[in-house]
Amino acid sequence: MNPQQQKTLRIQVGAVTRLKKEVGIYEQELQEAQDKVSSATYEPGSYEMKHLNDLRDEADATLKDVVRRLEDFKKKLRAALKDVETQFPDDELVIEAKRLLA
Repeated sequence: MNPQQQKTLRIQVGAVTRLKKEVGIYEQELQEAQDKVSSATYEPGSYEMKHLNDLRDEADATLKDVVRRLEDFKKKLRAALKDVETQFPDDELVIEAKRLLA
């Protein structure tokens, strides 16, 4: 594998790994925000309730954005992998990329 292919593959593997981790974090954050809203004892329409709803909506929007970016980087990783997987099936980066896409 030439250095440029290796660099591209390493960058894409790192990005997909990071974004998968971020998706998990934001899913947890969204769940916590939903739990706070459902268990809140504030009066509907109060400032506190609006604030909790805003936090939940922000977590939801952020999660959707991260999922979209993850899918974009998975496409880039598939493209980078397509160039090298048949030539270097035992390469560490190729194996890691396949694991991330599975």
